[in-house]
Amino acid sequence: MDAFAILAPLLPHGTQLTSTARTPQDQLNLIRAQARSHGLVVPANMTVENSQTWLDILSKLRQAGIKINAPAPGTAVPLSPHLMNKIVFDLSGAGLIAIKQGCINAQNRKLISFSQILMEPKNNAVHCEIRTISQSTLDSLYRDRGWATA
Repeated sequence: MDAFAILAPLLPHGTQLTSTARTPQDQLNLIRAQARSHGLVVPANMTVENSQTWLDILSKLRQAGIKINAPAPGTAVPLSPHLMNKIVFDLSGAGLIAIKQGCINAQNRKLISFSQILMEPKNNAVHCEIRTISQSTLDSLYRDRGWATA
C-alpha cells in the first residue's frame, strides 16, 4: 500500500491497485476465473497440490497470451511473483501506457526502483515488481501521515 501511495500522484486519474500478494489458492482461483472468462471448461477437481488438475488450463491461457503463472512450484511454468516475498502488484483502470509512464516517472525521480514494469494488454494491467523504495521517500510519506520516523 505504501508503494501505491507513493506512485498514486504520478499515475493517471482512475488508476486502481487491482492485485497484490496472493496465496496459492488465490492464484488458482485467478486461473479458474480467467479460464471461464475465456470459454475454457474448468475441471471441478482443481487443487493447488495437484498440478495435473490445472496445468493444461494454465497452458491454454498462456498460449492465448494471458500472462499468468503457476500457483505452486514444480512445473515448467514459472511460479507467480505474487506468491513470493516481494512487493508485487498490478495496476489497471486507466490507460496502460500512461500507467507505465507514471511508474517510469517515479523511478526517474528516484522515489522507487522497479525490477519489472510489464504491460499486460490482454490482462488490462501493468504488472509492477518493486526493487527498492528510497528511505527518504518513505520518511516523507510517513511524515505526511503524521507518523514518526526513526
